[in-house]
Amino acid sequence: AYWFFAAPVRSGTTGSPLAVPGEAQLLGYVVVAWRKAPLAQLRSWLFGLNGSIALVLAVGIFMALHAFLHRLTEPLNSLAGVMQRMQAGETHVRASVAGPAEIRDIGQVFNRLMEQLEQHRIVLESAVTIRTQELREARDAALTATRYKSEFMAAMTHEMRTPLQSIIGYIQTSRKELRFLKEDVDPETFDNLTDYLRVALKASDELLLRINQVLELAALEAGKREVVLAPVDLAVLLDQIISIVKPLAESNRNRLDVIRQGLPRVEMDEDKLRQIVRNLLDNACKFTHDGAVRLQVRGTTDMLLIEVV
Repeated sequence: AYWFFAAPVRSGTTGSPLAVPGEAQLLGYVVVAWRKAPLAQLRSWLFGLNGSIALVLAVGIFMALHAFLHRLTEPLNSLAGVMQRMQAGETHVRASVAGPAEIRDIGQVFNRLMEQLEQHRIVLESAVTIRTQELREARDAALTATRYKSEFMAAMTHEMRTPLQSIIGYIQTSRKELRFLKEDVDPETFDNLTDYLRVALKASDELLLRINQVLELAALEAGKREVVLAPVDLAVLLDQIISIVKPLAESNRNRLDVIRQGLPRVEMDEDKLRQIVRNLLDNACKFTHDGAVRLQVRGTTDMLLIEVV
């Protein structure tokens, strides 16, 4: 393929100093033929060159942007990772102060904040340690005081109960012996002595009950309450309890009825059983006036039933 360029050629010497004036004549045409292939090759080469330059520029710009963004985001990612570690519970982490000025400022502020938090944590741990030690010492002192109090109460009530039981025994013996002297003593004097002994026995029983309750409370506080199993004769135990409670029932004009059905020999804690039955009867006789209190005890092969009505 070619390009053709044509131009007329005329005779004339207008541009020459030797030219003779006259009309110019057309001599012919000049035709120039130019092949298109070299121009197409040049155009292809220019397109390739421009594309290569554009590609190189694009790659360069991309790499520059990547480096810039990496330099900008890497400190942020590092700071975010440090914050996540702090959120997970690590208290000794510090941010790396690097990157742009703004990122460095954020890292410095974060590090100062972490240092302040660390100082507050140390102060709080010291305060908690001191407070815990004070509470532990106060608790130990309270436990020691409670133990001493319980031991003192147990010892005192035990020492008081022993002579009081002797006094109750002597009063009961005196009441029994006084019956044999009824014929030899003035009736009014006999009645007065009987009333005196009854009042003394009632007061002694009441005091013994309170002492037993204090002793039981002291044993509970001291952690020394134990169940001592031993064979118990229920008939003898009931006779002892009735002899103690009967004056209280009579003072309130109550009738004390005891029903026993098949009392077996059992194995249990005699003191605690005595205290339970005694408390039930005392309350029944104390809060009942001009009535009747019934104690019913029934025993089977595998059960002991005690009712106070």
